[in-house]
Amino acid sequence: MIPLSIWSNAVEVRKAFIIDQLLSIGIYKKENVQLYELSISELESEYYLHIRGKRL
Repeated sequence: MIPLSIWSNAVEVRKAFIIDQLLSIGIYKKENVQLYELSISELESEYYLHIRGKRL
């Protein structure tokens, strides 16, 4: 079983990566909410929405 501290760190690293990716494509907020305030699932949804939109 993975210790909680390692799991929490992995989530924070993933969130930081996704935020950096969103910032690099010009996304700074989602509906007037700062990116750092969003959950990881909200960030991933926003990221995939914009990535898919650029490929269409």
